Amino acid sequence: MGLPVVLSDRCGGAELLGPQASVVFGYGDIDGLAQALRKVLENTSAGASAQAAAPGLRKSLDWATLAADQEGIYASVLQGSAVG
Repeated sequence: MGLPVVLSDRCGGAELLGPQASVVFGYGDIDGLAQALRKVLENTSAGASAQAAAPGLRKSLDWATLAADQEGIYASVLQGSAVG
C-alpha cells in the first residue's frame, strides 16, 4: 500500500520489506516501539520512502514470485537428497 510498516525484530518481515519500507524495533522494547511509531507518523520521508519502494515490493512479494522461490527451495532440497 506504500505505507511504512512497524515491525519487531522477531517477526521475520523486516528482511522482506527492507529498511526503505519498514521501521524495526527490538522485541519487548516499549520505548523503541513508541519511537518507531513516532517515526512513521511524524516523518514524511518515511512515508515517501515506503511509497517509492512499494512497486518493487509488490513485484517481489506477489504470489507468482513467492511460489517460484518456494519451488526453487524444494528443488534444491530434492537435489540434495538425491545426491546423498
